[in-house]
Amino acid sequence: MSCLDEFDQHWDYDDPSKWSEQYPAAKGLCQSPINIKFGETVKQHYPPFTFSPKYKDRLLFTLRNTSKKLTVTLAKKQHNKNQTDLWVTGGGLNGTFHFVNFHLHWGNNDRHGSEHEFNGYRFPAEAHFVYKNFENQKFFRYMGSLTAPPCTEGIVWSVFFNIVPISEHSLNLLRNNVVRTAFRPVQPINHRIIYRNFDF
Repeated sequence: MSCLDEFDQHWDYDDPSKWSEQYPAAKGLCQSPINIKFGETVKQHYPPFTFSPKYKDRLLFTLRNTSKKLTVTLAKKQHNKNQTDLWVTGGGLNGTFHFVNFHLHWGNNDRHGSEHEFNGYRFPAEAHFVYKNFENQKFFRYMGSLTAPPCTEGIVWSVFFNIVPISEHSLNLLRNNVVRTAFRPVQPINHRIIYRNFDF
């Protein structure tokens, strides 16, 4: 894994309520993240997700510190080609979606850090996997936005109800070496319907 530093001074997580001053989309009616209340979701059948077999391979990644979050991309081979092709299909989405990156959000302690909430409960951290055009098949689906500026709407969120352990040591490394807090508070659901593909 290689590391890069990149700093964006136009916004920070100190006061997300001010983002709309520079990024008007942050005032939209379909903003993310949200608090997913199980009892207010609608059951919907979705076919299972299918992941590229390459997800089981050992892969090299590049870690980029933007001073707001850590973004992880596939490392490049010689001649500027991706080491492998990671993709996902299914889940009610049309087409094949190719891996772009994943990035992490965390808080300054274990009581908060995840961006999405489940029934008002927050976890210490949350990973966002980004795909263009997992073995857990329980997920929620809603229309939302990017969770950081420019907060563009029209994003299809598939939020997996899959808790993955992360060590306290790893979280403290993030908190002490990158930024203490890297998450946006939940936003109003407004008129949106939140779907789920499972019974509870």
